[in-house]
Amino acid sequence: MKNQRVKADSTIVVCVDWQEKLVAAMPPEIRAANEAKAVALLKLARGLEIPVVASEQYPQGLGHTVPALLAHIDKAKIIEKTCFGCGPATGFDAALSAAGARKAAIVIGMEAHVCVHSTVLDLIDRGFTVHLVRDAVLSRTKANFKNALDLARDAGATVTNAETVIFQLLGTSTHPLFRDFSKLVRDFM
Repeated sequence: MKNQRVKADSTIVVCVDWQEKLVAAMPPEIRAANEAKAVALLKLARGLEIPVVASEQYPQGLGHTVPALLAHIDKAKIIEKTCFGCGPATGFDAALSAAGARKAAIVIGMEAHVCVHSTVLDLIDRGFTVHLVRDAVLSRTKANFKNALDLARDAGATVTNAETVIFQLLGTSTHPLFRDFSKLVRDFM
């Protein structure tokens, strides 16, 4: 079995299509909680200097990245795409290369069974160890969401959750960011 530990110095975050019109179409009972977890992961990425690669699927029609997440993403580095997975998108491979020798990816986004799943496969094809954060990805239906998680796991991705990723990245309760993020995690409940 492969090592499933997430380490800040070997990881990137891939934020797939957290866009205004897509978010509005997601189930309201989970939308806010999942957005809060995605924001927490992006805040931690910034605090730990983990590179973030973000995408927007056809922004002319689906809008741009929601403000809560955009506050933690370098807007100039968002990749616009019309392909479903990020892999074929212009600029994606360059963004991965710019992250250096990192070969693990934390993936968040929507929709889990379309653009997120395709991106998971793209990353695996490029030799990345993929950590799909189940409570920071969304689909409009539970069946599609569950299917996406199963497909990702079958393809070799580790299906995980935001709290696990946060504490693995911090590594210790003596980390300078621990107090701030342990409070965020308590707020998840």
